[in-house]
Amino acid sequence: LLTIFLDIAKGVLALVLAKYWAGTAAAVVLAPALVIAGDIWPLFLGFQGGKGLAAGLGSLLVVNGWLAFWACLVMALVMALTRNTNLSILAACLLLPFLSWWLWGSFWWFFFGVLVALPVLVKLWHTPRRRVVYYRFLSH
Repeated sequence: LLTIFLDIAKGVLALVLAKYWAGTAAAVVLAPALVIAGDIWPLFLGFQGGKGLAAGLGSLLVVNGWLAFWACLVMALVMALTRNTNLSILAACLLLPFLSWWLWGSFWWFFFGVLVALPVLVKLWHTPRRRVVYYRFLSH
């Protein structure tokens, strides 16, 4: 529980610092992607980290709480239907750019969603059990 809280706080802190220290739109767009990548591939842990979800959630809460809500709702629904964590993460990441675009109505926010989802998608793609998990789901 403490780890989840600290990862969420890491995402919040990274975005707050980017927002107020750099103060540019580019910093706000890049900060979530970079904090998620840092959570997934931490330098001091030999590039072996987590899935980046809590850090991403913290960043999304700062950018827009509704975006975080809809992404979590998608994950929860897919998880309830499939009982597959990786598939629920995949669904939320694939829908995140479209949710961003839908909430703000600007193509630039679609790009933001792609940047935020990209590190998590790369992590999922390189998961050793990826083929087994997805093919088992798709074959039923």
